Amino acid sequence: MKITKLLPQKRRRNRFSLYLDGSYALGVSAETVAKLKLFEGKEIDSACLATTIFQEECHKAMNYALRLLSYRLRSEKEILERLKNQGYSESVINAIIPALKNIGLIDNGKFAHLFVQDRLNLAKKGKRAIYAELLRKGVDRTIIQSALAKVSADEAAVAKNLIEKYEKRYHHLSPEERKRRLQGLLLRRGFSDKTIESALGG
Repeated sequence: MKITKLLPQKRRRNRFSLYLDGSYALGVSAETVAKLKLFEGKEIDSACLATTIFQEECHKAMNYALRLLSYRLRSEKEILERLKNQGYSESVINAIIPALKNIGLIDNGKFAHLFVQDRLNLAKKGKRAIYAELLRKGVDRTIIQSALAKVSADEAAVAKNLIEKYEKRYHHLSPEERKRRLQGLLLRRGFSDKTIESALGG
């Protein structure tokens, strides 16, 4: 097979239309053209064509992952699942994930640290709830424990702030009922028994 045309696409910058033996074959990125040294007149075999298609799929998958990461940091499992849902093959995903790790865009340690801060300060969740959420996102237990170990003081402060907020709603209740309601609230938010006891004054 011979590349008979390699034409810049009018509506998509840095994209080319590749023709083989006079017929349109596929669209390729400028990155793929440069990496595989594609040019008009070049003879390619089926293996080279397969490599071109694979490289182009990797390019598309990488761009998709970068768009996801531009909104917020994500765990490795989140990116992997989103790529699978988009229909990318296992071989493409296995090429993309390590590449993203190498440039620091997938980092479960950094992700866990930021996630803990976000869930504590914005969602007002306790360690138990955050731990469970991070497990579901595929983060290793040791990484979660390390991230949570750094925020013990913050968790206590969040619990006390919640108590101050909800005490006003329960002011008409008896002290015993008010305490029971607040305990239930903090338990549902994922705070530990120790933190709840401390926040409620023992």
